[in-house]
Amino acid sequence: MTAASDPAPDTGRLVGARLNQLELEHEAVWLLGLVGGREAALRDRVADELDRHLAQRDVLLAVLDVEDVDAGAPRASYGVPPADADAARLAIADVERRLSAACLAIVPLLVRAERGDGVEAVAVAARAAVRWGESPRAFPGLD
Repeated sequence: MTAASDPAPDTGRLVGARLNQLELEHEAVWLLGLVGGREAALRDRVADELDRHLAQRDVLLAVLDVEDVDAGAPRASYGVPPADADAARLAIADVERRLSAACLAIVPLLVRAERGDGVEAVAVAARAAVRWGESPRAFPGLD
């Protein structure tokens, strides 16, 4: 239920933004699974991140299902696999940075009661990007 001061949500834009975030979650799951299988030195770090992205993907799928939106299927591949551990770290940091931006795009489309969760999603992705090597940004998600 929206508060009296909340404008009517733009459901079309919100669905599009959620589908964009879902596509990035699919990419993160693909990338982390690939890196975890190929880079033994990163396997433990990847496992925790993979669990987080699988959970977020499942939440998004459930939300879209409730909204009766066809989420489609993930792609078979999301580009050329990273060649080594350093390239893997950079690739993971990049997808986390793009997820931060995708989450930020959702925040203004949410009703007031949901915005805190949206901002938290931006922060989680931004912190993950930094953990994987992205430089900290004053305003994560604004590129």
